[in-house]
Amino acid sequence: MRKTIGEYAKEYLQSKGFNSVQWGDSMLLHEIAEYAELKHQAWKTEKQILDALDRSKFFWKSFIRIGNRDCRRYTIKKEYKLE
Repeated sequence: MRKTIGEYAKEYLQSKGFNSVQWGDSMLLHEIAEYAELKHQAWKTEKQILDALDRSKFFWKSFIRIGNRDCRRYTIKKEYKLE
């Protein structure tokens, strides 16, 4: 079964020691795209990753204020196990 972009992003971020990614993290977003073997499409690549994280069950969405703009931020959800 093929992985989703969200799964690739979660794996990549955890392997690098990060727990979140946001608009403006261009290098990191392009690294995630490369890890997921997506075609490079300039700024559209960044939007594609952020849009995929918006739909992913592995991330919480929040907003941060940069200047006069609210920007998307995605944080990996913590996994809880019931015992």
